Amino acid sequence: MKMLEGFGLNGSCSAANSTIGQCLSKADIREFREHTTLAGSIKQGVSHLFLAQERMAKIWVAIAVVVEWEELLFFFALGFLLPLALRLRSKSGCKESEEQPKEALVEAGGGGTDNSLKYTIANNVAQMAQLAFVVYLVDILKVVLQGIGVDFASQSELPHAFANIAYMAWILNRISALKRYVLAKQTKSDPDDLKGQVQLVDRLVDAFLYCIGLYVVVDTVQDDMGAAAKGFVALGSVGTMVIGLASQGLAAQLFNGLFLASSNRIAVGDFVKFSNGVCGKVIKLGWMETVIRGGDEIMITVPNKDLADQRVSNMSRVPMSAVKQTLRFKYSDIEKLPAVLETIKEEIKKACPAVVLDGSRPFRAHLTTYNADHIAANIDCRFTLKPLSNEFFETRQNVLLAIAKAVKQYDVEFAVLDVTAVSAALQLLGGNMKQTQA
Repeated sequence: MKMLEGFGLNGSCSAANSTIGQCLSKADIREFREHTTLAGSIKQGVSHLFLAQERMAKIWVAIAVVVEWEELLFFFALGFLLPLALRLRSKSGCKESEEQPKEALVEAGGGGTDNSLKYTIANNVAQMAQLAFVVYLVDILKVVLQGIGVDFASQSELPHAFANIAYMAWILNRISALKRYVLAKQTKSDPDDLKGQVQLVDRLVDAFLYCIGLYVVVDTVQDDMGAAAKGFVALGSVGTMVIGLASQGLAAQLFNGLFLASSNRIAVGDFVKFSNGVCGKVIKLGWMETVIRGGDEIMITVPNKDLADQRVSNMSRVPMSAVKQTLRFKYSDIEKLPAVLETIKEEIKKACPAVVLDGSRPFRAHLTTYNADHIAANIDCRFTLKPLSNEFFETRQNVLLAIAKAVKQYDVEFAVLDVTAVSAALQLLGGNMKQTQA
């Protein structure tokens, strides 16, 4: 009784035969429930799902009044049936389209096989119709929510806010695709495979477009949703602070990725060697990490912050290559060796047309060292071939065959490692070490 009296209820309302509904008006009940979380809201929410036949009829009438079915069917046909017809037409003429060069606006996320200007225009029109169809469905959803009694702040502005955000996202996506097409056309590259500094420009413009999109979303929510946006904006502010504190490492990787791309030291498709031992072909040069495929086909993912300070050797950008061999000859053939070495040079010239002979690079075949069991000779030649290319490996093989051919002409054999001499040398070395320790 005291609790009821505290709410301003008279004594008659506290009688045993009185109910709360008789003592409080609907406005009073709404006032008490306004600051609750679940109390009294679950039953009310579930009750909205069980509609009376009369209310259901009113909802259908409202939809029929608001919706122009001809417009809805038009957007459906233009947005979903037109792309289907274009795909069928493209498949029927696939042989003809394969012979045409790939040049058109390539949309992010896929598209048809026909990249003609007509297909691009029709595809964009179809996407606009699809968005209009979805916006129409959101309008219908708003009518249904009003009909079943679901009410929340700024409910009337929901379709308008959704339409603004959806169309802005589509426009930014089209601008991004157009930008990628222009960059590819200017650099004569594939729009889906931009490399080097062109890829950096592409990413920076995309980041700028994402910022514009985020600004439009926040501005639309604040203006169109009104009071309902306060929680969203507050949550976004707190989230920004938390993310900013937790993403310092991510920011470092991001800037290191931008540095790698802007420095033009490496690009997708290059074969590189880093000073930390990582080597292979660059498969992906991302914002945060770089993917490298090793010679054993194993993919290595390396954070960009670990690569930014590394010394890198880009083997794909080296215009020349070298082949060096150390030969071992017997002392019994020492008189033949000058002629053998000269013949080796002649055979290499015949077998390898890419060898450098203008004097700008070494082309040598000389004796170098007297050893216990053999005479050492060094072969050093350079080629106008990129290292690790198929032509380089074929040329190196030709060098080895040319050496073998020249040696065979003079009936000279290579010296085999003398195990006895090596063993004696090791014993002598071991004795000297013991004397030093003593």
